[in-house]
Parts: sequence; structure tokens; C-alpha cells
Amino acid sequence: MHFSFERLRQGWHRQGYLIVTGACVLVIIGSAVWTQQRRPGVHPSAPTMPRAETAASLVQESLPAVPFSLPTPTPEPWYAPVPDAETICTFDDQQLFQEPESGIWTVHDCWVYPAKEGTSVFCVHSGTVEGISDEQVTVDHGDGLRSVYTGISVLPSLHTGMLLHGGQALGTTAGARVQFQLLQDGSPINPGTFLP
Repeated sequence: MHFSFERLRQGWHRQGYLIVTGACVLVIIGSAVWTQQRRPGVHPSAPTMPRAETAASLVQESLPAVPFSLPTPTPEPWYAPVPDAETICTFDDQQLFQEPESGIWTVHDCWVYPAKEGTSVFCVHSGTVEGISDEQVTVDHGDGLRSVYTGISVLPSLHTGMLLHGGQALGTTAGARVQFQLLQDGSPINPGTFLP
């Protein structure tokens, strides 16, 4: 039997791909072993975790468990209708008193603020203008809550259906006092529940 290049070429085509594949596998295994031996503190025979699992376990070990919660919205503030003014009459739905102008006996279902004529009057909370009448504005704050301002000269730009934000001017005092009332589902409630 003699050596023939033709036979070698035919054999290479049949089994050469196996030889190349085997050589590649040996190179990959050899470089993995060499890399393991080059890393300090790691024994070549020690089992290792994949990098993603190692990072996840480090994060879990280093951080305390914190329950997830959505941020709580900050409640919208309430404003005084006449800033820097003390009430001269406060809410009292238990005791009768006589109205000085009309002489009618009634409970006091509002707060009364003294003010010089022309003093600014402000919306106590965001809402929608529900009604405007002679020296009176009613604002709907939603959920059955309404505020009523009596004794004011309404701003000409104010109109029914207008959206307001808390602290927005409604007008100025028409006389020496302003009556402020809060209604829940049509019944008077103490403004001190909401106002500062």
C-alpha cells in the first residue's frame, strides 16, 4: 500500500470536519481550565455559579427587604376665605341667636369674618362655581361638599361652571363682614373641620 494524496484528500472530506470540531472543543476546554487556574482565590475544581446568579445573590444579601407601596398623594390644602381675619361668630348648631338685621331667631350655621370693605375674599378649596347671585357665590367641591360666600362683590371674570383652585380670589367684601358656610349634602357643617 502506498501513500496517495488523493486518498488523503478524500478522507479529509469525509472525516475532516470531525477532526476540526474535536480540535475546537479541546481549545475551548483548555482555555476554560487555564482561565480558572489564573483567577486568584478560585480553585479549578471548585463549582462556580454563573455571573448573573452571583450578582443577584449579592444584591439579595446586601439589601434589606422593603415592601413596595405607591406614594401617597399629598392632600390639597384648605385656605381661609379672608386671610388674617378672626371670626366674630363661629358655627353653633345647638344654640339659638337673634339676627341683628332681621330679628329672626336661628342657629348660627356659618362663620362670620369682619373685614374692611374691598378686602379680598378667596376660595377655600378647589372646585367649580355652581352659582352666583346678589353678593353670593356657591362653589361645588365634589362629594356633596359646597362652600357659600355671602357679602362679597363678585369679580366680573367669575362665571358659573368656572374651575377654581384653592386660594383663588372670588371678589372683595361688599360691606363690613363676610359670611362663610360649608354644606355637606345640603346641610350646614362646621367649617372648622376643614379650615386652618
